[in-house]
Amino acid sequence: LIAHYETTPKEPLNAEIGLAVLHLLNTTTTLRGTISAYLSMLGRKPLALDILYVRADTPLTDLTFPRIHANLNMQAYDTLQTRLQLLSDADYRANSGLCFRSIHGTLNHIYMSDLIWYERLHGIDPSRFDPYWVRPDEEMYASTDSEGIDWEEYISDRAKLDSLTREQQRKWIEYMESVEEAENAYEKGVGRIWLHVINHAFHHRGQIEAVLNRMVLSDGLLGESKQ
Repeated sequence: LIAHYETTPKEPLNAEIGLAVLHLLNTTTTLRGTISAYLSMLGRKPLALDILYVRADTPLTDLTFPRIHANLNMQAYDTLQTRLQLLSDADYRANSGLCFRSIHGTLNHIYMSDLIWYERLHGIDPSRFDPYWVRPDEEMYASTDSEGIDWEEYISDRAKLDSLTREQQRKWIEYMESVEEAENAYEKGVGRIWLHVINHAFHHRGQIEAVLNRMVLSDGLLGESKQ
């Protein structure tokens, strides 16, 4: 399905088909994240389901739909935050059995991942984040009885993390609109990289949805039309 992103002058991608592919991708990735979270709550090893769902030999030279995807990503985050406003700070920061312990830890993980890829695309060395990533799984992920995890402390303030995440979402939209020709090695695969960024965010938002479902607060966090 993702091959439909690639268009040719002879056969341009139909807009309705393209949007349908985006909605399908977002929905299934969110559900995989939800399943991963339930397994984590049961004490099982987290599944690395937030992978890059693009064939290695598929160039993404047409950025029309990845640009639309950037806006859908922001809508999904806005919808998520609307639900999260219903939570007390105690529930928001509680050990929810997630890979990164709490909703706050998971949102920090999403934000940091976005920031790393954004900086890499701008030629900035992201090695300062290595302590969070280059380590064994038992140190990276929380257990069901963990009292805290360093992911939660990256941006400890709830409102500040929300503000920074929204700012990063706007930067992604502006960046995707501005990219025309590849200027460095990473930008040459910008469409593929962006799909990974999107999949990653929807996957972990799906994990948060699992927590809200358990709290009987969620009626769907996809941030998209149900039509």
